[in-house]
Amino acid sequence: MNRLIAIALSVVLVVAIGWYLLGPKKKKDTGSKAPEAIVMIDKGGRMDEAISSLMVEYYALSTALVAGNTEKSADMSRGLADQLKKLPVSGMESNETLEAVVTEIRNELQAAADNLSTATAIDGQRKQFQLLSSKMFDLLRAVQYHNKPVYQVYCPMAFNNAGAAWLSEKPEIINPYFGDKMLHCGEIRDSIVQ
Repeated sequence: MNRLIAIALSVVLVVAIGWYLLGPKKKKDTGSKAPEAIVMIDKGGRMDEAISSLMVEYYALSTALVAGNTEKSADMSRGLADQLKKLPVSGMESNETLEAVVTEIRNELQAAADNLSTATAIDGQRKQFQLLSSKMFDLLRAVQYHNKPVYQVYCPMAFNNAGAAWLSEKPEIINPYFGDKMLHCGEIRDSIVQ
């Protein structure tokens, strides 16, 4: 009986030592804090107003591309570029990381809008619109825009089946990449809701 108790105690001791050596480790508190979350504070709604105006120009550009109207698309792109210049990036009450991210996105949007406005063929304009749409959605996410619903729509057949996304204020599919050839080709992939 004593031998049985000694074996049982030995097993318990081996398990305890194994658990101590190989079990889950507790992290030591090094005094460092978790990374600061990127949060934007939009006092007075200046950013929301600017984004709302930007989206009006974006949707007008999309409509011009649906119609295949290169002149109107170029004009709408210039209007969008003007609105981008009014984006209140400096002085955002946020951390420096967000300001840098928004500035970079705005610069990429500006370049795409400028390229679109100088493109003479509808295909070239639509290609720039693809980049512009992607960066616009990045901007909406970065500034946490929730003034109005925005739908990200995706057409898998755009650009020789490479696929492309665009933004819409309504859940209906109106494809700016094909116009009336394939007006309703696409599906909603993501959204930003109020």
